[in-house]
Amino acid sequence: MNDQKQAASEDKVRYVEELASAEAYPEGDYWLTLTDAARVTKRQDKTIRDWVQQGKLPVRPVHLGINKRTRQVRASDLAQLTPILDQTAAITTEAGQIYLTSIPGEMQQIRTMHEVLLAEAARLQQEVEGARQNFAWKRQKEEGCGQIFVHLDEEAYQ
Repeated sequence: MNDQKQAASEDKVRYVEELASAEAYPEGDYWLTLTDAARVTKRQDKTIRDWVQQGKLPVRPVHLGINKRTRQVRASDLAQLTPILDQTAAITTEAGQIYLTSIPGEMQQIRTMHEVLLAEAARLQQEVEGARQNFAWKRQKEEGCGQIFVHLDEEAYQ
């Protein structure tokens, strides 16, 4: 009977493999262990585990740690359920938050953003060049007008 109950609760567990995009979670998404999730939200570990078992809080499908029992959740998903009160309360190091299989996806996001920034820089460079040419043209016109006034002054005195 206990096995059936555990299997039923495992059916509700939802999984997530990638961090949320910058558009979806502007604060910058990152992974938290269940213990760290409890610490940063000032909640009990059991509450976080219950949310995972009820399917309210998706977890990473890969188990980590020495005993391979450590589970992780996204900060973006946690923030939807409860406020993150103290990010410094987490005890997991930055190295512990790295997820190697997500690196290619993150690199692609960086490349895409780089291309967008390059296009924006090129557009701005063209805009600056156009403004510079416009300024030079107006300056030439101004000098031409100045020469006309000098010529008119000379004619007026003669």
